[in-house]
Amino acid sequence: MSWSRESPARYLIEIRDARGPFVLVLAESYAPGWTLGGLPVGWKAEHLEVDGYANGWRIDGSGDAALALTYEPAATARAAGWASLVALGATGVSVP
Repeated sequence: MSWSRESPARYLIEIRDARGPFVLVLAESYAPGWTLGGLPVGWKAEHLEVDGYANGWRIDGSGDAALALTYEPAATARAAGWASLVALGATGVSVP
């Protein structure tokens, strides 16, 4: 397995040669807004709390996978931030 952090709200994980069920743990405070994407056909995953605080996924599959862990509320917050900037810019424009 290898991983990289794209942002505080998105991680990419490469799984190689999985041979059955395993648990993937993200040491970030558990929140239901974390999602796991990219599961190959036939793979299954269940989001769960690990060690009383962390996000975990019980994954059942075999072979290789390119997965993405994303905190969905962060995308909504970014969109709201951009909308606020656009609105702020629009209030500074006056038409005679």
